[in-house]
Amino acid sequence: MSKTISFGNHLSRWREREGLSQRELAKILGVQGSYVSYIEQNKRKPSLPLLLKAASTIGIDAREAFLLVHTECESFVGPSRKTVREDAWTRFSSNRRVLLRWRVTRSEMLFLKRLNTLGTVTEPRSFLFVLNSVRQALQEK
Repeated sequence: MSKTISFGNHLSRWREREGLSQRELAKILGVQGSYVSYIEQNKRKPSLPLLLKAASTIGIDAREAFLLVHTECESFVGPSRKTVREDAWTRFSSNRRVLLRWRVTRSEMLFLKRLNTLGTVTEPRSFLFVLNSVRQALQEK
């Protein structure tokens, strides 16, 4: 997990992208505008209920948000799911031999890439299982 970006950075970027002021975001989260400012500047850590609400609001995984706020806990909870997910996808998508053998099309690759964002895929072979299941389902018409 990257130590250079914090939950406050994520929150600030999302807020600016959405065109919200700190006060407007604070209203959504049910806190004071100054508290949002403190979180964005990494001067305060949000409580767990606020962290869950903020993570849900900005669309990041609660576990990832927790590890961004509490980096010292990473050794207790293990590597981030994002790292595992990216590793499985990277290994699968870069294995040209497997892709050619199974004749994976560009549209199928886009489908599998999207699938990868929905949850944790830990093994590259899981992508082939899903691909074959979808291919079979589509043939049964």
